[in-house]
Amino acid sequence: EFPEEVGWILRLNEDGASATSRQSEVIAFKPARSYSNTLKDQLITETIHLVEAGDYTFHFLDSFSDGVCCKYGDGYYRLYDGVIEDGALLASGNASGKSRESTTFSISTGGTRAPTLAPAPTVSPAPTAPLVTVDIYILPDNYPADIGWRILDENGRTVASVSAGSYTTADVIEESVSLQSDSVYTFVITDEFENGICCDHGNGFFRLDTDNGLVGYGGKFRTTAEVIFTTPGAFPVDMSLQIDKSPGEVAWRLERLDGKETALVAQVPISTYETALELVQRSFAVTEGGFYRLALEDQGSDGICCQNGQGSISLVVGDENRVVVASEPGDYATLMAFHFLGSSSGVLPVVADPRTLTLSITFDRFPEETSWVLLESKIEASVEIERTFRRENIKIAAFGPKDGAHYSANLASSTLTEQIKIEQIPEGVTRDYTFILFDAARDGLCCDYGVGKYSLFDGNKPNATNVLVVGRTDVEGVAREAQTFSLSLGGIASSPSPTPGTSGAVSVSAVVAAAIAVVVSFL
Repeated sequence: EFPEEVGWILRLNEDGASATSRQSEVIAFKPARSYSNTLKDQLITETIHLVEAGDYTFHFLDSFSDGVCCKYGDGYYRLYDGVIEDGALLASGNASGKSRESTTFSISTGGTRAPTLAPAPTVSPAPTAPLVTVDIYILPDNYPADIGWRILDENGRTVASVSAGSYTTADVIEESVSLQSDSVYTFVITDEFENGICCDHGNGFFRLDTDNGLVGYGGKFRTTAEVIFTTPGAFPVDMSLQIDKSPGEVAWRLERLDGKETALVAQVPISTYETALELVQRSFAVTEGGFYRLALEDQGSDGICCQNGQGSISLVVGDENRVVVASEPGDYATLMAFHFLGSSSGVLPVVADPRTLTLSITFDRFPEETSWVLLESKIEASVEIERTFRRENIKIAAFGPKDGAHYSANLASSTLTEQIKIEQIPEGVTRDYTFILFDAARDGLCCDYGVGKYSLFDGNKPNATNVLVVGRTDVEGVAREAQTFSLSLGGIASSPSPTPGTSGAVSVSAVVAAAIAVVVSFL
């Protein structure tokens, strides 16, 4: 289901050289992001014309390190000598659970190499939003000519790029690119010799910055590394972070979740902060109406409160100073993750003639850790939240807490019942929904700090006949729980289904010859 994660490299191995040494010539290269997400469930064939006989190595790559089988489909790749119908099979596989799979083979006859593998040039559309600046910094390793990079928009179009062979300096390279505000982009850096820019031949690095702050950095990769980020918008978000006595242990990430990709707004990695008990105050400009997550990490696994100081965090959204993350939390172990809606009111637009659902939540001792979202689509519980919105154009039907703030600490160990208004369903239509309950401290509603639970009902009068979702009390200590159901105009179209379903399929295959054909099938 994720063809954009797939890439491959074909190398000609010099006599006595390993398949990844500098004596191994790159004949053809497709980095991750070469294939569009629109190619899922399709079969693709490509042809490479070789210039000489010899020993070759074909590397199949997956940037998510899960291959093309079998969690998100039954994908595969195949390598043929000649055309598919007549050629001998040189290699096949699926790289299941891996970032790469390699096969070495010999070709006895040569042809003419045709440099036709690069994507066709595209013309960027005229900007429709104000432009913002993204700054790129690259310190190459000892082989700067190996490095190339490109920036893609949400439709996979290249809007800026530098090809391999362009850089010759070993000094820090600074580039500035003007991009549309309030938009999601992907930065892809490539290294033709699959050793990144750190640390085999030097201590190189790259980093990306917007006016919101750091959105990407790295250096240790093989063929490609990518950063998905969102450019600044116009909606204000203010963060206040009180650090404890171990500042170097603290890190955080602010991400937007409801686009085609999970996109970074800003981040600070481990070992950045140096001042004990520092009060950090940051302001961001984000997209109004977006669905966001703020993840706070502590490498020391003791949180920012209360062993080494009274650390805390708060997040204020919009001009009306709506607090979406309480200042009290800070007593956690390794990670806390808060979800919120980017709107001044904290709620979605009012729905005319709505359908009413009723949510009942019995909290544990920390209700301020709880939030939820109702999605108008069926999402398997096994799918990572980072991939939820990538599967299709998913609509947020409702979000809670209803006032968009956080549930009050006064609700500890009590039961709250609230009504949810969603769009009415037309006659003859059945809609699928997924209800996801989040716990910021990743310990669930049960059972470390109380016996919490939740239920969702169709209508405003909860009873045993209109139950849509029941919290699974057999699952303890989870960061989120997802359950699906279906509704029609007349009532419930299907009963709650807490059992994860099966995901769709992805296939990739590749073909080689003296004219070498590369077949990529996303099935």
